[in-house]
Amino acid sequence: MALRATLAPLSVTEKMYHYSAIVDNTLDRVTTKCYASRMADTLSIRLEDRDRDVLERAAKLQGTGLSAFIRELAHGEARRIRREEIRAEGDRIVAYLKTHPEAAAEIEEYGTPDESLP
Repeated sequence: MALRATLAPLSVTEKMYHYSAIVDNTLDRVTTKCYASRMADTLSIRLEDRDRDVLERAAKLQGTGLSAFIRELAHGEARRIRREEIRAEGDRIVAYLKTHPEAAAEIEEYGTPDESLP
């Protein structure tokens, strides 16, 4: 507690970097916990024969079944979409902050998170 009192307050930009890291790490943990604790309802899809053959070959190369392979593809895509949504929300927040002089000055001085963040 005493240590925190001696630290300078975080700037808006530092808070944004910190928030981004927390969200990404939390998203990974929540996704893993939700996936491990509850399997969703069954989803049926129709594939063309040639698409199914391609996916079956790819699954076999990875040593998994077709369902597990497609589930992993869908899971990865869902994570990508969620992260895109989080980044879009961050962009909206930065745009809003730029309308306030003090925050805009910090953003101008320190910049915003770049695309290299996970």
